[in-house]
Order: sequence, then C-alpha cells, then structure tokens
Amino acid sequence: MQFLRTIRKSIYDVDFYVTAKMNSSAAALKYYTLFVLCAAFIIAIPIYVSFGIISSQIKETGDIRTRVLALYPDELVLNFQNGHMTSNVEEPYAIPVPSEFAKKTPKNLIVINTSGSITPADFDRYDTLAILGGDAIWTRDTQKDKIEIQRFDQFGKASVIINKEKATEWTDIAFRIGKIFITILLVFLPLIIFVALWIGYLAYLLFGACIIWLVAKLR
Repeated sequence: MQFLRTIRKSIYDVDFYVTAKMNSSAAALKYYTLFVLCAAFIIAIPIYVSFGIISSQIKETGDIRTRVLALYPDELVLNFQNGHMTSNVEEPYAIPVPSEFAKKTPKNLIVINTSGSITPADFDRYDTLAILGGDAIWTRDTQKDKIEIQRFDQFGKASVIINKEKATEWTDIAFRIGKIFITILLVFLPLIIFVALWIGYLAYLLFGACIIWLVAKLR
C-alpha cells in the first residue's frame, strides 16, 4: 500500500518532490524497480491476450503443420550435390500459393528451374515469389521490388536429398523448436520486458540528469 501511495503522490503532490531528495539512493532505486516491475506486468497483459486471440484463430483454420506439409508435392525430389541442385520433375515446375493467400500474393510460391537459365524477368513470367535454379535460389521482395540471389556454392559440397519424408522431418523439428521458443518467451515475457524497461528508463533518466547537472554547473 505504501508503494501505491507513493505513486499517487508522485503524480499530483508537488511537495513529494521536495522531500524525495532527502531519501536514500537505495530507497529511490527500490521505488524505481517496483514501478518498472508493475509497468512490465501491465504491458505483458495485452500481449498475452493478443497471443491467445491469435492462437484461437490459428486453431480455427486447422492444423498448421498439415497445411505447411501440404505445400510440398508428394512426387517432388530435390537432389543437392556439390553446390548444384537437380530435380526429378519436368521443369519449370511451379508450387502454387495456397488459395487463401492467392489474392494478396503472386500466383506461385516457388518455381523450380534447375536446368535452365534464370533472369529477373522470369518473376513476372512465372508470377512467383521465388525461383529455384541449379546454382542459386532467387527471391523477390514485392514491397521493395528487390531481387536477392543466394548461391549454393556457399554451402560447400554437402549432399542432401530433399523429398516429402525429409520435408516432414525438418518441419517437425522446426515446430518443436518453435514451441519451445514460444513457451520460454511467454513464461519469461514479464521478466524480459522488466529488464528492457529497467535498463532503458534508467539510461534515459541518467542522461537527463547529466544534462541538468551540466547546465547547473555552467550557470
């Protein structure tokens, strides 16, 4: 209760700041820490609520894992060897964007063309977000209208065969890691916010105090 009364006085009681300078540094630091801790929990509440709403909306759309795996065609096999990619399908081979996103994005998620040459004009030709070539993967940022090229030779001479089974394995690993990360983030969210606010506000206050001290010295 004393802490709440102190907050109330700090808002409207001018005399509070006359007596505050008589308090010890430890008392001031304690008040500051408790105040930031309360602010951290207040900020965390709407984040938890938003996460709950998003989670319920995601559950209504179905199993995300199943929807992600459905993007990878059953017949597609990619063979990466010595910095070069090949496929077992007739190229160019397009993987379309899911129908619920088709209105907001290009028609295709990725086009596979490992045996032919690739040019920036192919993005409009195939209406795609990415093109998988024999020696690199090309991606386009539609908002910035920028094309990026990631060459495969930077990954060395590793040999990897990517099929439906391998895609399922990688997806399961990614989802497990994602669940662990989200769980840790939600558990420690108030602490993370508290540390960020405590350091950020303290640096801000010290900076302001130094400016006032410097002006006072100059005067």
